[in-house]
Amino acid sequence: MSGPTSVLLIPAAAPLLLAAAAIRAARAMQDAYRDADLIAAQQADDAARQSAGQIAAQAAGRAALERRRAAAEARHGRLCAAAAGLGIAVGAELPAPQDPAPAALAAWLGGLEERCALLQSAIAELAPHSDAGLEHIDLVLPEQLEAQLEAFAGRQTEQQAAEVRRLIARVAHRGALPESVARLVAQLEQAGSPERHAALLLELRRAVQLAGEQELAEAEALVLEQSLLDLGYQVEPVAHTLFAQGGLVHFRKPGWGDYMVRMRVDAAAKTANFNVIRAVAAGANETSVLDHLAEDRWCAEFPALLAALAEHGLKLEVTRRLGAGELPVQLVDRSKLPALADEQAARRAEAPMQKALR
Repeated sequence: MSGPTSVLLIPAAAPLLLAAAAIRAARAMQDAYRDADLIAAQQADDAARQSAGQIAAQAAGRAALERRRAAAEARHGRLCAAAAGLGIAVGAELPAPQDPAPAALAAWLGGLEERCALLQSAIAELAPHSDAGLEHIDLVLPEQLEAQLEAFAGRQTEQQAAEVRRLIARVAHRGALPESVARLVAQLEQAGSPERHAALLLELRRAVQLAGEQELAEAEALVLEQSLLDLGYQVEPVAHTLFAQGGLVHFRKPGWGDYMVRMRVDAAAKTANFNVIRAVAAGANETSVLDHLAEDRWCAEFPALLAALAEHGLKLEVTRRLGAGELPVQLVDRSKLPALADEQAARRAEAPMQKALR
């Protein structure tokens, strides 16, 4: 039996980021399939009137997607092998859609390419501290970043340029550099003395670290939300700042009546607290014989949430657990709680969490 429960948050960066990428891709694919169904219905009457040129253009577009797919899958295989050599957990996979519409295939490819970029970032972060090195990995950067780094390399020593490139590779999957990182790279290009260069390089390492921490916190929020949805909970929208700045999130199962679970995150301490609450009218303070049952029910379900989060890189280590009834269930003014509707079941069906690779 369990009343309020406190946990320590222990995120694993690579699996969390990859799981978040899989969730985003799955949701994009669902949107694409819905759009494709609408477009197909609207264009059914026009199919017979398509010109040979339109049909050829569609075939060419599909062929281009397939070439892009082959290149992405080959690169993904190389990166997975390199990640395994560095001890990086590959995390959640992104199953290819079966006989997909072009828009759905494009959405899946976007997810696979993001996954490649995230794996590259993880490798770039760990490889300098490993005997494996980066020599056998194709560090692919967006064209804009490549041009910027080429200009940088022309003004710096080979060693300095290589160090900056490794740092940039850790955030290159974003497509554009975070503002703080871009500003420091620009300053490094003009650094005059070795002392100035060393100071700016130290700042760049810190800026890259902070950017990574922010992205990790956003991934934690997305993984938490989708894990709860996959387990059948109704969940209020989880703020992307929850694990960076702290805050609350509420969730419940259909049929729980006035009860829900409140999760309070302390971002600075990297801890969270779960407790069952009951919605009441303003000013009400009556106890209920159902409070104890509500806590027992949550106690039985809590291990499933722990397992789901751990599988995708967010381990919660229980540090304190009170027995049901040791503290009264918190009563909260109903008007101050989110309205959690049963329609959220549709969101769960649309974007299920992908299973971990075995």
